[in-house]
Amino acid sequence: MSQEDENQEDKKFSERAKETAARVKQHLKDNKKVYLAAGGGIAVGAIGMFVVTGRYGQFVDSLKLIHIQYKSPNVNLALVKQACPDPIPVRDKMTGIPYPSMKTASKLTQQAYDYIRHDVHGVQSRWERLPDTVFA
Repeated sequence: MSQEDENQEDKKFSERAKETAARVKQHLKDNKKVYLAAGGGIAVGAIGMFVVTGRYGQFVDSLKLIHIQYKSPNVNLALVKQACPDPIPVRDKMTGIPYPSMKTASKLTQQAYDYIRHDVHGVQSRWERLPDTVFA
């Protein structure tokens, strides 16, 4: 490749870059009101969320979700809610009493269901999960 060929390619590239920059500038001039309205809406939404919740992380997450939805192809998904097929038997370690389900244990011991569920699926400090065959 000669020096002249390289210079011509550089000129073509710089011309294309200038044309692209000119098209982008013209697009921004033509759609200035749309971008200002969108930016204003985002700013008002961010300020409102910060004032109401006191957190800004939620806003950043929602922007990421919008970006993902905008760039993603349209795909139809069937969301199926599945519940636990059988109750999970648990035992209270303090009393040693087994219960056929976490819900039953919650009712009989007057403990919050969420507390029992988190303990059974986590540390198991007070409640422990029993094998499914215990009450079968």
